[in-house]
Amino acid sequence: TAGPLQYSPAFHASRDGVKFQTELKRCLLRPTGFEAVMRVRCTRGLRIANFYGNFFIRGTDLLALPNCHPDNSFAFDIVHDDAVLATNLVSVQAALLYTTSNGERRIRVHTMAIPVTQIAGEVVKSVDVDCMCNIMARQSLDVALKSGLEAARHKLQTACVDMVRGSQPGGQMAPGMHGQPYGQPPMGAAAQQQQAPPALPDALQ
Repeated sequence: TAGPLQYSPAFHASRDGVKFQTELKRCLLRPTGFEAVMRVRCTRGLRIANFYGNFFIRGTDLLALPNCHPDNSFAFDIVHDDAVLATNLVSVQAALLYTTSNGERRIRVHTMAIPVTQIAGEVVKSVDVDCMCNIMARQSLDVALKSGLEAARHKLQTACVDMVRGSQPGGQMAPGMHGQPYGQPPMGAAAQQQQAPPALPDALQ
């Protein structure tokens, strides 16, 4: 349905009632588009490898969205087959065709021109941290569903270590990472394992 899933563990009206009311009101009153499709294109030589989000894939670059709204977010991996991109800029374009609640058929197009660099440090400095964490969480969830939590945890840890290595001159680890075993979590998310809540009830697994 392309809709979200709201989960309130151990729901109690006196504690969670206001939060539930706010979320429900937002869900009912926010601007919503219907019967939508979204197509993502990119510069020749690049291709989209994976999509992440709530949708139905109708083609290699076409997503079917029964509904869409301002709170939707979608992520995707872009890869290139050539060893080096022979361009200074790459372009990514997303076009959304949808029907408003008034029955109007509309299209919205977003285009980004992104500079290309061979210096890993420049990439790291330009990273949107919130966006990066979002897509890494989605990638890890995708791995967890296919290969289990251990594989997802390893992918997340490896990605963090690779980013730290890539941001340092000569690929050296940052000062705070020296002596850190490769298999140990380099970020707080993995460290929260010790404080993890009890296992989900059988009905929710």
